[in-house]
Amino acid sequence: STAIAQADQALQGMLVLPGTGAKPYFIGDPPRWFDNPFNDNEYVWSLNRMFHWMPLLRAFSLTDDPRYAQKVVDELRDWLKSYPRPALDSPRRFDCVDPWRSLEVGIRMFSSWPLILPHLLGTDFLTPAFLADYAASIFEHGEVLYHIPPQLWPHADHNHYLMENLGLLELSTLFPEFSASELWKTHAVRELERCAAAQMTVEGGQIEGCPHYHNGVIRDFIRTLSLARAHDVRFSPEFISKLEKGIDYSVHSLRPSGTGVPWGDSDADKSAA
Repeated sequence: STAIAQADQALQGMLVLPGTGAKPYFIGDPPRWFDNPFNDNEYVWSLNRMFHWMPLLRAFSLTDDPRYAQKVVDELRDWLKSYPRPALDSPRRFDCVDPWRSLEVGIRMFSSWPLILPHLLGTDFLTPAFLADYAASIFEHGEVLYHIPPQLWPHADHNHYLMENLGLLELSTLFPEFSASELWKTHAVRELERCAAAQMTVEGGQIEGCPHYHNGVIRDFIRTLSLARAHDVRFSPEFISKLEKGIDYSVHSLRPSGTGVPWGDSDADKSAA
């Protein structure tokens, strides 16, 4: 299957990342998290989103092959040891080419890192010591997402802010035991409401006027609402109405072939589907 093939490639440390020319490139074993071999900042940021953990964890659940799980555990341990979180005293420390850029902090929390629990829970890989280190770092991610993005995006008018608050909402529901989880969840819901108000036009279009970013924003709003419903979190009727209009906008912006219009920073892809 595609998932197994992707996992086997990741197992060898071969990833397709920005700058690699759409070809697999050896990222190191363990990964060289801060290297920038192609002088492309997106390479560093993308690597530190750990998207390649998704096929690895899926492959483990499908096959029970311990190599896939061990790869994720080993990489997380190496990352935790190699890149301690910077102090929270300056927002600019979290808005640069760094594994702790706040956007990557948010993306990790709603994409790759949460998958560790459902795939490894009940296995020998999720030891008490490993779980404690994992949870401690997620708490540090939460502190970043609560304190830093509001200083970077005070008007809630950027798609980065949406992803950062989606990450905060996800981690606060993933670990309700955290002392700050209720505070973080309330904050995330309020700020996600502000994101919808600031980033969506009356007609339902995303303010950047780019099909790719519109579809990405709608995807993240849909994930927000799905997560909220799973945990009995309420969003306003205005929020839901904006999302419904945004979905209609995605449909009507498709070409007859079913692909998006490559306008601005967009490709003719099928992301709207």
